[in-house]
Amino acid sequence: LTVDADDVAETYDGNAYGVTATANLEGATIKYWNTATEEYDLDESPSIADVADSVLTVKFQATLYGYEPAEGSATVTINPRPVTITVADARKTVGTEDPAFTGTVEGLVSESDLGEITYSRTNDDEVVGNYEGVLTAKYTENSNYTVTVMPGDFTITQNEGTGYTVQY
Repeated sequence: LTVDADDVAETYDGNAYGVTATANLEGATIKYWNTATEEYDLDESPSIADVADSVLTVKFQATLYGYEPAEGSATVTINPRPVTITVADARKTVGTEDPAFTGTVEGLVSESDLGEITYSRTNDDEVVGNYEGVLTAKYTENSNYTVTVMPGDFTITQNEGTGYTVQY
């Protein structure tokens, strides 16, 4: 009698994963190790859903009347999901208030997984010009994700108004 299971490696998607053990002989009963009772008494594999819980080692045992019990183990690994925050380019006219900065997020499983994402600029220049990569995003760290922020550019333009007339 033998028992085996493949290691499981998944990218975070919010679902829980365990292993599936199989025995080489038909009719064998497979149980999984229960850390609370310290016995093979679980009918289903323990599972994990988050990167913070990786790597889970799952132990299992196969029994069949007339055979010595067989034991094995396999691991479950949850890897971080890649997420990209792309900060939108923005512009304003010199001497005016900054616009509301925005961006897009790709790859999140749940909209709230990085908390409230805020956009801002990293410089305080008020001179006409193009400032590359100064718009950024702030978010709440989450070990389930590897976050890449693609900074945006900020352009300050000259006031191109036609002027104004003052009456005396």
